[in-house]
Amino acid sequence: MFPIVTRMCEASGVPFRAALYTLTMAASASFSTPVSYQTNLMVAKEGGYAFGDFVKFGLPLQLVCAIATVPACYLLYK
Repeated sequence: MFPIVTRMCEASGVPFRAALYTLTMAASASFSTPVSYQTNLMVAKEGGYAFGDFVKFGLPLQLVCAIATVPACYLLYK
């Protein structure tokens, strides 16, 4: 995704750092499935969690991260 984001920034005039920060957060904020990260898989088995438990708690957390990241990038890197 890095080359795509870089070209988009060059073409549209969006600040490079803001787009890269958003890309970094989007790539690392996957909390809604147990297969998104190896630690989630370890916890799922030992804790007896179902797939729906990750969606129930991870999706709101993912939304909070998105809602916080986009304005922060806009305000800090405009």
